[in-house]
Amino acid sequence: MQGYKKYDVEDFVADKQFADWVINPTNAKNNFWINFTKKYPNKKNSIAEAKEIIKSLKSVQITIPKDKKKEIWAKVAGKRKKYWLTTNLYKYAAVFLLLLTVGIAAWLHNNKKLKIETTNTVNALLDGEKAVLILTDGKQIDLLSEENKLEYDESGEIIKLGNNKQVSQKVENKMKFNTVVVPYGHRTKIYLPDRTIVWINAGSTLTYPVSFSQNQRTVQLSGEAYFEVSHNENKAFIVKTTHSEINVLGTKFNVTAYPEDQLEETVLIEGKVQMSTKTGLLNDKVILKPNQKASLLHSKRNFTIREVNVQDYIAWVNQMFTFSDVTLDVVFKRLSRYYDVKIQATDEVNNISLKGKLDLNEDLSKVLDRLNLLVSIKYEITGDTVTIKK
Repeated sequence: MQGYKKYDVEDFVADKQFADWVINPTNAKNNFWINFTKKYPNKKNSIAEAKEIIKSLKSVQITIPKDKKKEIWAKVAGKRKKYWLTTNLYKYAAVFLLLLTVGIAAWLHNNKKLKIETTNTVNALLDGEKAVLILTDGKQIDLLSEENKLEYDESGEIIKLGNNKQVSQKVENKMKFNTVVVPYGHRTKIYLPDRTIVWINAGSTLTYPVSFSQNQRTVQLSGEAYFEVSHNENKAFIVKTTHSEINVLGTKFNVTAYPEDQLEETVLIEGKVQMSTKTGLLNDKVILKPNQKASLLHSKRNFTIREVNVQDYIAWVNQMFTFSDVTLDVVFKRLSRYYDVKIQATDEVNNISLKGKLDLNEDLSKVLDRLNLLVSIKYEITGDTVTIKK
């Protein structure tokens, strides 16, 4: 798994979903953490310590008015040394206070930027064993295969899951959302109500309205997805990520925006798209043409545009991985997400440049054997960890 298995005490305390479980336990949440500790018994002590820290802070009952939040945070930071809390424990308290006063569920539900609606499940589901569809009422539908397909009718009320199965949901207004969570090692294909097709890659989430508004079609992406947008000149299709926004009418493009990466990339295959950053400044907008890639470092405000071989960026849709003059660390990152493993390699190995093609329909050992033919490496697979040397 790519998430919680890497956490220490500090990470657990600062994690919103973990804190919500400790404060508001349910059978579903309890079962997840019981199964997690069975699979990763070495995390039991860290989890127990983190739970005690959060419980010790539960007695703190401070309400922060919304319009005073920044002022109070500044005052709290200035008085940090006056409290008995240690530096790390103080940070935990600050995180906990934010959870108490803002409220995870209310904050996510009301956020006009389409922040993912699921309040305490997404991180857990990304660490899960199967993709999950979250319906308008919060009900979770397990998608059991590694390659899933969802198809909506025009109303958004009926969803075909494949294998002659379908589910239904109530759509009382156009501001109801569904979320698909695709864990590492899985992929999912969606036919949205407007007939736009979206391939969602491993370790990604997509939130979208079950019925688009009259003026636009807006979705929120965390991770990677390839879009074939149904053309509608009167209704723009908008993809929002943490740091950028992509505005199109009808086109094909791939977006990579994993939150743990420091870089977002959009590659255009057909049509034309307008890119903009979340700063809202006019000079942040650029027009992307076919066979171009727009890159945005999180620390920067401007896009970098260059010509690319688009097949290198969309071959994953067909379970292939093609690459032209990339370093092995880039290859390893993709394989890590695709096969849900942790890949460890020395800097000497990571910095090797290569080009070639890998068939991702094969199991990981065969893929690594193929990689060895492209560049001489030695590998060892132990559980879900792969160690690679020259």
